[in-house]
Parts: sequence; structure tokens; C-alpha cells
Amino acid sequence: MRCGGRALTYRELDAYSDRIAATLRARCPGVTRVGLCLPRSIELVAAMIGVFKAGAAYVPLDPEYPADRLADMLADSAAELVLTDGAPADALIAGKAGLVTLPEMDGEPDHNAPPPVPADPDAPAYLLYTSGSTGRPKGVPITHRNVQSLLAAGREVFGFTAEDVWTFAHSFAFDYSVWEIWGALGNGASLVVVDRGTGRDPRALARLIAEERVTVLSRDPRALRAPGARTGRRHVTAQGVPGR
Repeated sequence: MRCGGRALTYRELDAYSDRIAATLRARCPGVTRVGLCLPRSIELVAAMIGVFKAGAAYVPLDPEYPADRLADMLADSAAELVLTDGAPADALIAGKAGLVTLPEMDGEPDHNAPPPVPADPDAPAYLLYTSGSTGRPKGVPITHRNVQSLLAAGREVFGFTAEDVWTFAHSFAFDYSVWEIWGALGNGASLVVVDRGTGRDPRALARLIAEERVTVLSRDPRALRAPGARTGRRHVTAQGVPGR
């Protein structure tokens, strides 16, 4: 996994997520739901895996969302913990969930920590909230089995391999991020995390795609009009507003 000038191997990602899982379980034994309020980053992906290893489901709390929406989602989800980068929003501080910060995950691994909790295929992997366009946003639990079915279908239809390079460029509160993140990691491929600034600049994104030799790209059709956005890609998937 790569982001900017940083890179993590699968071994390093595994160790980092182990530390996150151990911290979450120590702070709240039997935790079932963990809110994640982090920017799109390597740490965010590691936190998702750490939540799974702790036997819980993650609740995406995009820090770019309005404070009142974050507060409503946090209260409705009944998350016991919220993981932040150390600068939580007031909406999270005012909530009932315990706060855990990324700096708490630093240091050497605890070799006495309990092993990861085996995932129940029918247990929720994450809780995704609807847009609320028809009323109040609703939390929809998505199971591990649902995600596995998506990955299996993608592998069969598109022939994804460990040689592919994927981008993670959508909000993790949006369901397309599931395809991006787990499509890459579920196939042992490389994942390029696109930061907020690059994701909003079509030309900068096109340069990143070329430099990283991305083979699997998922974007809004309008973003695909940028020069070089589709050149050299093995697979391009589009969603949302049709391009014109």
C-alpha cells in the first residue's frame, strides 16, 4: 500500500493492524462497533483491518462531514469506541463513545495480546449510512459474506490478480470505497491511497495514475475525461452521473 512518499508491505500492514486490534480490545473488551474518523490514508485502511481483527464492525465517520451529521451517525450506530488521528471533532467529543487516538498504536507489538477474533461470515463488517435524500440517513449493516461475494464476483468477471494496482480515491463513507480497498487487498494487489487534494485535481490524479502504473481505476464518469485518466488501464469502472 502506498500514499505519497510512504509505503507499507502486507507484513507491515498486518503488524500495524494487530496493534490497533489489541488497543481496541484492551479499551473495550467485546467491542462490536468502532467509529473511524480519519482522513483517507494508510492509517485508515490499517484501522479498518484492526477493527475486523478485534471482532467488530467499523462505522465510517468522514471528517469532512458536517458536525451534526457525524453526531447523529455516531449516536445512531451505538459505536462503543471512535478512532481518530488525535484531533477529533467536537461532535465526537460530545458523544458517549470512548475516544482512541492513532498515537496510542505506536511502539512495539504486544506479543502477549490475544490473537485476532475469527470473523463470522454473517456478522457485520461495517455499517454504511445512506445519503438521507429521502429522509434521515439510515445505517445499513453489510456482512463479511456480502463483501466476499462482491470480491469473488469481481475476480471471476475481471480476472484480478496480485499484479494489479488499484486506487482508493473515494470517501470511505461511500460504498465504492469497499470495491477499491478490498478489491485490492482481497486479491493481494497493490493499493494506492489518493489524498484529498490529488483526488480533487483531475490533472494531478492523472499524473499519479501514470506514475503508479494503476491498472484498476474507479471514478465518476466526468473525472475520466481528464487527459491520461484512462490510458493504459486494464479496467476502468464508473459510477454516478453519466458522462457527457
